[in-house]
Amino acid sequence: MNISEFAEDYLSGKKEGMRSLTESLLNEVMQHEATQQIQALPYESSGRRKAHRNGIRERKLQTIHGGWDTGLVQITAILATLPKIIM
Repeated sequence: MNISEFAEDYLSGKKEGMRSLTESLLNEVMQHEATQQIQALPYESSGRRKAHRNGIRERKLQTIHGGWDTGLVQITAILATLPKIIM
């Protein structure tokens, strides 16, 4: 759904419009938060990466605008590597 469709649904006074707008906004915020915590975009190779995405966990979210299933990004931390011993 593009921004024009969200605006049209919201302005027409449909409860579904506000629900879909809220759902999309919260999903986008959760994806952005995961990217900040991991410090890398999905599929990005980066030396500053602190974790990996490990799938999405489905959860039911209830708001005043209705409920929906949302996907929470699961994050797996990278364990620090042991220093190499030089012989």
